[in-house]
This record gives sequence, C-alpha cells and structure tokens, in this order.
Amino acid sequence: MKPLISDSYSIANGIKAAGHRSYRNFFQAARMLKGKEHDPFGTPKVKATSVSYTKKIEQETGMTLAQIERWAASRMR
Repeated sequence: MKPLISDSYSIANGIKAAGHRSYRNFFQAARMLKGKEHDPFGTPKVKATSVSYTKKIEQETGMTLAQIERWAASRMR
C-alpha cells in the first residue's frame, strides 16, 4: 500500500536527514534520472549517493521522480 502524500513527505524528509543530502542534490538527481538537464554534482561520489537516496525515496514512498523533483524544488532556497 502506497503511503499518503503527507506520509511520503515525512518519509522523504527522514531519508534526506539520515543521508545528509541537500534538497538541491535530490532535485538534480531526480532531473538526471528523468533525462533532463541539471547542474553538475560536486563530485562523482555526491552524484552516486544522491542518486541512491533519490531511488530510496522513490521506492519507500511511491513518489514519482517528478514528485521528488517538485518536493525538492519547493524546499530549495
């Protein structure tokens, strides 16, 4: 069963905090996985870890990459 959207955001925020990733990293990873243009990652390790955590959010919440991209964009400053 897919979590409610508010639960999905809560789970995503928990994964973000545990992984010490920035919203920008999730935004870039979601765009990259969708094949869209994105800013470069700081290092190959940051890229790999950001992609891994983005996929984890996708799996654990049922959020689409588009939803993850919007979630991250809405929290970036």
